[in-house]
Order: sequence, then structure tokens, then C-alpha cells
Amino acid sequence: MTQGTSRAPHWERSEQASEYGKRALTGELVRLRAAEEDDLVTIADWYRDPEYTVLQSTTYQITSRAETVEHMRKWFDNTTAQGGGNFVVEALDTGQVVGAVNIWGGSLPLRTGTLAIQIGGDFVGKGYGTDALRVAVDFSFRELGLNRLQLNVAAFNPRAIRAYEKAGFVIEGRRRQATFHDGCFHDDLIMAILFDDWAARAAERTA
Repeated sequence: MTQGTSRAPHWERSEQASEYGKRALTGELVRLRAAEEDDLVTIADWYRDPEYTVLQSTTYQITSRAETVEHMRKWFDNTTAQGGGNFVVEALDTGQVVGAVNIWGGSLPLRTGTLAIQIGGDFVGKGYGTDALRVAVDFSFRELGLNRLQLNVAAFNPRAIRAYEKAGFVIEGRRRQATFHDGCFHDDLIMAILFDDWAARAAERTA
């Protein structure tokens, strides 16, 4: 962690470790867990949904379900993940899969991870994304040991930008004309949160 930044106290009992383990990937509305085979079809169908594919890709994606499922199978494989993790988002009240979170690239020496989050169309606007984002950010700093977590978001997606800002991400830059949709080039934004930023917000939450 960054020198001079306060850390959580050392554990003194195994019960503290067990309690942390139980809640490390659980929020108020959702929990993050590894993807099972049946989940991959659900995620693939969201990814292929024409209404949302333009929010998730720099160009319009045209793939079959089988192709997309195979892509997701590789994308959500945690056996080779270093400095990251790949999860589905499960609603605590219903057990339904409502989204997905991917974190990658956070290995030494930079410890800079990149985050992507997807919430299924029917579940947007119900608080799942906000809660999943908070859990993912906490996990990135508390367990993955990242110093920086970053993401890209289309400049024409103000709902997502507000959600990221609420989670503590700040806009650091703009990639001009980085995506192409509907005959036009569009900007996207670079956003990030540092360990020091997160630690200050975590202290406020527990004060």
C-alpha cells in the first residue's frame, strides 16, 4: 500500500479472518462469485443485446450466441487471472445473476487494475450496479492489493459516469474520437480511483 496511508489493524484471532472471508465479496444487495457454465449464456445474451452492445464496445459487435459464450468462457476463467478476478453479480434476495464484473492487469510492479462492469438490461436502475461496484472496488484494494483501479467509459453514457463518480472514480482524461457508432466518432473518458482515495472514503464510511 502507499507509504504513509493507514491500514486496517492486524488480525489477532482466526474468527476475524473468517468474518472477513464471509463478507469480502458480499454487499447489501449483491454478492460476487465465480461464473458457472449456465451463467455464461446469460452474460453472452446481455453482451449481444443490440440495445446495450453499443455501451460495451468501441464498435458494434456481431457474434453468434455460441461464439460469444466461448468468448465469455475464456474471459471468466480465473485459473490464469493475475492481479484481478472475474465474477458474476448475484442478487442476494432472489439468487438471480444480474450482472458481471471483470478486473484484470493489476500485477506487480504497477499494481494498476482495469475494471469493467455490466448489469443486465432488466436489472439496470435497481441499485445492483452501485452495490456491485462498491464491493469490487473494496476487493481490489483490500484483497488484490492494487494501488490504482481504472476504467474507460463512453462520454455519451452519463448514467455510468455518475455511478463511477459515486464510487469514488475521478475523470483523468479524454480519449478523443475513440469509438465509432452511427456514422460518428465519439469520445470516451478515462476514470480511476487510487488506494489513497479509497482509504479516505472507507474511513468516512466507518467513522
